[in-house]
Amino acid sequence: MSDTVYVLDQVGIRLVKEKTLISDTQLKRPEQVVGFVSDILREYDREVMCVICLNAKLNPVNMCICSMGAVDKAIASPREIMKTAILSNANGFIILHNHPGGSSQPSLEDIHVTDVMSKAGELLGIPLYDHIIAAAGSDEIYSFYEKGSMPQSQLKYADKVADINLRSDRTEPNEIRKQLKLHQRKI
Repeated sequence: MSDTVYVLDQVGIRLVKEKTLISDTQLKRPEQVVGFVSDILREYDREVMCVICLNAKLNPVNMCICSMGAVDKAIASPREIMKTAILSNANGFIILHNHPGGSSQPSLEDIHVTDVMSKAGELLGIPLYDHIIAAAGSDEIYSFYEKGSMPQSQLKYADKVADINLRSDRTEPNEIRKQLKLHQRKI
């Protein structure tokens, strides 16, 4: 019998509650939360992106600022956006960000983020219901949903193994095992 033991660390991931935002009105519908949160985001002097998580009845559960960028852009990683939705056990989500320059018109990057997040949400079973841009200095917003610009499902799933497009440059399983480094401890 070998004296070597292979270990795999177990970790826990939890949602950490931040300070509570206080509203004078009850926030039961997504549009109420969007109005409330967009008022807060308009005050920032740089682009800020947040996620509003929704439950099965499409009531808001929470919101999280997932990216704070520069004056003209915020880097919105799909990983960070979806992490909030997953940890919140969301049934769906809305992304909202500000444009400090005062225009609510979407940039090419805004369109790209909406498309990517729609696909990511579909893959994970947590649909993106809207992407809203709030313009600084006005009450102007751009809603991809209201403008009819939300991406339609274009994901196609294979019906048989032969239809799966596997990369030709993929790493073989034995090579992956060689690359993995497991922690070893002697007893």
